[in-house]
Amino acid sequence: MERSVYEIRLQTPMGAKRGLAAIAREAGRITAELELFGRRHRFTGSGECLEGMLHTALGSVPCVLQGRFSPEGVDAVLRTEERSFPLTGIPAWDGRDLK
Repeated sequence: MERSVYEIRLQTPMGAKRGLAAIAREAGRITAELELFGRRHRFTGSGECLEGMLHTALGSVPCVLQGRFSPEGVDAVLRTEERSFPLTGIPAWDGRDLK
């Protein structure tokens, strides 16, 4: 299993929100676990399109995380039915990890 951890920034109407993302690849399957808004959000899929739920204080919203997840960084968009939010990330070098 290949695993990468990134420091991420999600652009929202309320400003940039920082967090962490752990991306794991195994047998053509990708799992992303985002730590944002004080919560964890899990996405799964293959290729550049992952599906999951975004959990907020107002409830849970189904969404798609679509983009590039490489050793150099993350360049993606988090899409809900109504909106799209750019998400970027750089490798986390300090050893932090989502457990």
